[in-house]
Parts: sequence; C-alpha cells; structure tokens
Amino acid sequence: MTFLPIVERELRVAARRRLTHWARFGAALAALAVMFWVLALQSGTGGVSPKDTGKMLFVVLASMSFFFCLAFGGYTTADCLSAERRRGTLGLLFLTDLSGYDVVLGKLAATSVGAVYALLALVPVLALPLLMGGVAKELVWGVAASLLNTLFFALTAGMFVSAVSRDERHAITGTLALIAAIAGGLPVLAALLEWRHGAAQALFVCSPAYGFFLGLDALGTGRGAVPFWVSMAVTHGLAWLFLGLACVILPRTWREHGEDCARPGGWRERWRRWSPLRHWRKRPAGVLEDNPVTWLSCRRQSRLFGAWSALVLVGAGWLIGLWTVGEDWLSPPAPVVFMLLLHGALKYELAGEACRRFAEDRQSGALELLLATPLSVPEIIQGQQGALWRRFAGPTAAALVADILLTVGSMNRARSADDEVFVVMAAGMGMLVVDAAALAWLGMWNGLTARNFTLAWIKTMFWVLWLPWVVFLVLSITAAASGGPNLDFGGAVMVWLGIGVVADAVALTLAHARLSGRFRDYAAGRFGGRAVAIKDGG
Repeated sequence: MTFLPIVERELRVAARRRLTHWARFGAALAALAVMFWVLALQSGTGGVSPKDTGKMLFVVLASMSFFFCLAFGGYTTADCLSAERRRGTLGLLFLTDLSGYDVVLGKLAATSVGAVYALLALVPVLALPLLMGGVAKELVWGVAASLLNTLFFALTAGMFVSAVSRDERHAITGTLALIAAIAGGLPVLAALLEWRHGAAQALFVCSPAYGFFLGLDALGTGRGAVPFWVSMAVTHGLAWLFLGLACVILPRTWREHGEDCARPGGWRERWRRWSPLRHWRKRPAGVLEDNPVTWLSCRRQSRLFGAWSALVLVGAGWLIGLWTVGEDWLSPPAPVVFMLLLHGALKYELAGEACRRFAEDRQSGALELLLATPLSVPEIIQGQQGALWRRFAGPTAAALVADILLTVGSMNRARSADDEVFVVMAAGMGMLVVDAAALAWLGMWNGLTARNFTLAWIKTMFWVLWLPWVVFLVLSITAAASGGPNLDFGGAVMVWLGIGVVADAVALTLAHARLSGRFRDYAAGRFGGRAVAIKDGG
C-alpha cells in the first residue's frame, strides 16, 4: 500500500486546480499594490531616508502577511473534515484500511496548498525592502520562518476544530475563536495578570503574535532573539498537538448519531431533564400559524442562544478586566474597545444567521419545495425577517443598554474627554442598528445567490463590516501622509459614520430590490449555478 495515499492523490488534484495558481498571483499582486501605495505616500511627505522607508515598508508587509496566515490558514481547513461528515463520505474512508492520520494529513495537504503557495509568493515581495536598506537579511529569513510556522499553526488549529465539529458555521467560528484566543487572548490575559500578580511570561510565549512581533524587534535591532525562537518552538509544538489530536479524535467521531437523539442515561438526556432552559424549547403555537418560515427557522432552539453566548463571553472578558485593573478600566479607550468587540460579536452572529436559512435550503432543494406551497415570496422573506427579529432583538437591546452604561461610567471617569467619549459611543450605537438592518437583507440575498454558506457569510461581512473600515483607514492615512487638512476627532468619527451609513444604505437597497424581484429566479437555479428565468403563470 502506498504511504499516505490520500496525500498523494490530493496533491495531484490540487496541482491542477486553478485556484492554486490564482492564489499565488493574487497574494503577490496584493502585496505589490500595498508596497507601491506605501511608497507613494512616503514620496509625498519628503525628508524620509530610503533606509527608514524600507524598514517601515517591511514592517507593514510583514504584519499584513502575519494576519493573512492566521485568518486564511484557519479558514481553509476549518470545514474540511466536518464537510465530509455532513456529506456522509467520512465513514466510507474508514471502511478501508486507512487510519486517522491518513485522512487528516490528506485533507491537510488538499486544503493547505493554496495557502502555502500564497505565502511563498509573499516572501520575495518581503525581500524587496532589502534593496532599500534598513532591513537585515537575518530579519527577512526569521520573519519568513515565523510566517510559515504561523501558517502551520493556523492550519492545524482548523483541522482540530473541524475534527470535532459537524456544522459548518460552528467549525469556522470555533477555529477563529481558538486562533484569536491563543494569538490575542493569551497576551491580553498575561498583561492583566502581570499588572496585578507579577509573572505571566509563559502566556506570552504561547502566543504566535507575541513571538512574531518580538522577532521584528529583536532580529531587526540585533538584540537577544532567544525569546523569539522559544516562542516559535512553543507555537510549533501547539501545532503538532492540534494535528495529533485531530488524528486521534476523527476515527472516534465520524459516526452519525443524529442531532436530537439522546442515548438513555447519557449526558444529553440528563441535561434535557434538569436544564433550567428546558421551558424555552417549547415553541409558541402561534408562530406556525402566523408564518411557517419563522417557525422553520426557529425550530432548533439551540440557535436562539448563539448571540446571547457571544455577549456573555465578551461581558465575562470585561468583568475580568475590571477585576484585575480596577476603576481605571472605565477610562478611555477601554470602553470603546469593549463596545467594538461587543458589536463585532453580535454582527458576526447576525451575518451568519441571515445567510444560513436560504443557503442551506437552496442547496438541499427545500427552497423549491417551499415555493411550491401557497406561500408568496413576500411572506417567505417576512418569515425569515421574523426569525432574525426573534433571535437578535433581545441581544441587540442588551448591547445598547450596555453601551449606555459604559458611556455614563466612562464620562464620569474621564470628564476632560466627555465629548469625545459621547461622540464615539453614540456613533457606535447608531452603526449597530444600521449595520443590523443591512446585514439582515444582504445576508438573505447572498445566502440565496452564493455558491455555499461560507462564501455568502464572507461576502456579507465584507460589504457591510470590512469595506467601510478599509476605505476609512486608506482615506485617513492618505490624507495624513499627503499633508491635507487634518480633521479633529469628532470630524474623523463623522467621516467613519458617513462611510458606514452610505455602504449600509447601498447594500440594503440593492438587496431589498433584488430579493423582491428575483427571488424565484435564483431559488430555481441551484443545479446550474445560474438564475433561471421563470415567468408567472408559465
């Protein structure tokens, strides 16, 4: 038998995939675009030496590459094993002589080729600042090794979460949460503990972000780089730990047990018997009569607590910070950061839930069956809106109440910055409401038209959440570097608010018009990938 047969087969397939080649081209093109943009900004300022320009350019490119490795690496492997479990093909692999590591390494090879090729395309661009001076070759090689190690860590973290997950959304969310907790949560927790208790170096070392940015400083200045290599070794060890756990867990979790079945005497049955939330499982009888689509979207009661769980986790982080730091935790910018995290978690959940219903029903054909019923298109859309309202009206109201309490507490703590705190918090609360409406409509449209749920989720968050921030940052940096008129703090917040409102208005208007006019066309085009024109009465 061939050693690692799935790896050999998947590598042959991936080598012929167009996405593999376009990933290299796209990554190199994006890095070159960023490089020329930074150089254009520096040429407009004047008085900056080529050595300083090269050093700044390298730091910008390296930092963007690091976050690319974390996000893209985790995304590519987050659903590779759970997708096989949903399709029912994972059990067929284990009916052969294949073992757990054969399947895990095969899927890792299949999904990681594009990410590895993209990183290899970024390394030559990272080396270009060497020609400008200010960057040593040891720094380039050290950062390249750290990026490769970070990508391996993110890929294996996604494999581990995918091995224990079945739902696509839970797999992606779990992967991003695990990576964020290790890369960002551990340094924050270490800083809080060191502030109060005095020693938390071990938590710093476990974070790939700490090791990477420490390497930028240590390798660039020639100072001791031992902590950098220690952090790389720990991160590498964590990656192999995740990979080993995936190989051990996967052969034990591939069997189908059903989502709602509970074995007699098992922990599921005991939880259902004494859970304080058991009364919430009773669906109101009037929901089915009012709108069957709302009842259909809300029939799984576990999804009702997704947004509340995100708010509870962010609130627990706030309470930990308040306990460790004290009243200084109420001083800016901590309340603003907490507001952004709170709103980000809520919008993340809303975007996924808005896409999920139509995306899953379109893939399974249930949407076509739904259109064959007496329900009209406006009733179907209103039913999905009603389901989103039932799930997110309460968490959104709780988030707004938390924002008001934070605003009052922060203004009492820092009276000299009352106006700034009020402007930021008020703008954030307004954007939460506007973004929620845009995410709901655009999510339904992308769920209906995108190739799969993951793509619909990413497109929705990109157009509503990420693009306004990118436009705002690019405009701000360009205006500051070109010597244009400087806006005060309130003016900058108003510009950010205006960009966000315009983006939301465009997304909401287009999605509303297309959903109302082309719903049946796209609902019937699931097999061909294109909209099929359907005439009423024909």
